[in-house]
Amino acid sequence: MTEAVVRAHRARVGAPAVPGLARDLAALCKPRITTMVVATGVAGALAAPGRVGGRALPALLGTAMIVAGANALNMWIERETDARMERTRDRPLAAGRLSPSVGLAFGLAISILSIPLLLLANARVAAMGVLAWLAYVVVYTPMKRVTRWALPVGAIAGAMPPAMGWAAATGHLEGGGLYLFALLFFWQLPHFMAIALVRQDEYAAAGLAVGGERTRALLVVLAIAFVALTLATPLGGTLARGTAVVTGAAFLAL
Repeated sequence: MTEAVVRAHRARVGAPAVPGLARDLAALCKPRITTMVVATGVAGALAAPGRVGGRALPALLGTAMIVAGANALNMWIERETDARMERTRDRPLAAGRLSPSVGLAFGLAISILSIPLLLLANARVAAMGVLAWLAYVVVYTPMKRVTRWALPVGAIAGAMPPAMGWAAATGHLEGGGLYLFALLFFWQLPHFMAIALVRQDEYAAAGLAVGGERTRALLVVLAIAFVALTLATPLGGTLARGTAVVTGAAFLAL
C-alpha cells in the first residue's frame, strides 16, 4: 500500500463514531500485550517476599497505563510503516480511522497520568516505569529503522514490569527482582527473533532493520541461555526446576 493510497483511504474514512473511537483508542493500547505485561508485574509482586498491600492498585493501574501509553506512541511513530505491512495495516492510525493528533494526545495523556499512580507505589517503581517508557518509545521504536540491535533495547522495556512488581512489594530491586528481569529479557529475544525471521521480507520492505544471516544461530544461542536461566531459578524448588526441564526441552525442540 503506497502512502498516496493510505492518505486517500484516510480521507474517505472521516471521523469515527463514538463506539468506534473507543474501540480504536483501546486498540492503540495493544490490549493483549498490555494484559500480558501487567500479568508479569503481578507475578513479580507475588513472588516477592514482601506484601504490596495498599500499593497494589496504584502499582497495577500505573503499570497498565504507562505500558498502554508507550504502545500508543509506538503506533503513532510507526503509523506510516504500519500502513505498508499486512500484519499491521489495519491498526487505527495506519488505517486512518484515527488522526495522528488524536493518537499522539492519547498516548501522551495516559503516559503522564500513569506517573502519579506509580509514585503512590514508591519512587523506585515510578523511576523504573519511566525508564522502560523511554527505552521503548524514545530509543527502541526509532532505532528499529537503523539496526536490528534495537531488539535488546525493546527487551529492556518488556522485562521491567516483573521487576517493578517486585519493587512495589519490597521497596527495592535486588536478588529475585533482578532474576525476574533477566528471565523475561532473555525470553523476549528468541521470541521476537522468530517473528523477525517469519516476517523478514515484510519488515525489510517497510524499511525496518530486522533479520539477517546470523539471526537463526543467535536465536538458538539465546534460547539455550534462556532455558539455562530457568533451570537456575532462585525462586522455586524441585517442582519449579522440574517444570523448567520439561518446558525448556520443548522450547528448544521447537
